[in-house]
Amino acid sequence: MNLRANPPAVLVTGAEGMLGRHVCAMLESRGIPKVTPSHRDFNVVVDPIDEFLEGQRLLAVINCAAYTAVDLAETHLQEARDLNKFAVKALGGWCTRHKIPLVQTSTDFVFDGTSDRPYVETDLPNPLSVYARTKLEGEAYVAHGWVVRTSWLFGDQGRSFPRTMIRAWLLGKELRVVGDQVGCPTYAGELARIIGDILEVKPSFGKYHATGPAQMSWSDFARTLLTIYKDQHQLEQEINVQSIRTEDWPTPAKRPAYSVLSNQKLIDAGLKPHSSLAECLYSFAVANPPEKILADN
Repeated sequence: MNLRANPPAVLVTGAEGMLGRHVCAMLESRGIPKVTPSHRDFNVVVDPIDEFLEGQRLLAVINCAAYTAVDLAETHLQEARDLNKFAVKALGGWCTRHKIPLVQTSTDFVFDGTSDRPYVETDLPNPLSVYARTKLEGEAYVAHGWVVRTSWLFGDQGRSFPRTMIRAWLLGKELRVVGDQVGCPTYAGELARIIGDILEVKPSFGKYHATGPAQMSWSDFARTLLTIYKDQHQLEQEINVQSIRTEDWPTPAKRPAYSVLSNQKLIDAGLKPHSSLAECLYSFAVANPPEKILADN
């Protein structure tokens, strides 16, 4: 693992996570050196940042570390606050003092889902869960950089909705999926590309929404991804997804019924928006053949 880079580099926290791996791949493809400490090497909440980074010049910090277990956060408040609030407080303060830009990822869940149009960056947040509240609290500490809100994130590795659905489908399990929550599935590879573009274009500091372009329910997402997956791998198995209501699948944390985010501010800043969902799902399918999905525990 790369803990030090001699030339100016980008510090990536959470580099071993789903988004972090895509961000690291993006930086490598652009020839940008990176510093990628694990949580064991560097705990940003308690370890002095100046001491850890002594002698290292930074171009930027990309914080991909987060407590993302939405339901577990309801009973693990301290863990969620440590990663989603206090880690950002430490990084945000350090970046402001040293004039190093910070990219902080956040979530559509900061909104309550009562809007009848896509949310824009100036809309008033109203988080419904511990996870959402701690992510919103973290946003407040980003003064020298960008808050990038995204939604329904999935990537080539790690746990995600597509991997869960495909594995259940391959195993012949009944698929009952919520059909009354609407959002925008977002491919982590494209989000990483957008983050890289932000560092290059350097739009005005502030909040930006960056999601996939397709609005759909979870059940529609399941049907779409399984159709593409079946086509990519030439499988014969039938697709049968039963759409259910939120109350039919109760969870500890409350989710917004509508969490579509507008990407217009990102586009107005001269940044290329997210590629089509179909294109992203084909990339995901290629990276995740059936034998790999079935090998997941």
